[in-house]
Amino acid sequence: MARRGRKFYVLADSSNPGLRPFHAWARLALPWTLVTDDGADLSQVQKFRDAGVAVEVATVAG
Repeated sequence: MARRGRKFYVLADSSNPGLRPFHAWARLALPWTLVTDDGADLSQVQKFRDAGVAVEVATVAG
């Protein structure tokens, strides 16, 4: 399915970016977009950006 798509989005809450609980589940060719919430560790978010991944951070109403 990923090979047929034109745009790829990975949705991960702030507890997930930078963690790898599985050995690997899918390698995505760039470009792709990570969507996470504003609780994400900024240094982890920056690592994705530095790797060429677009990152969208959603504000969580509290």
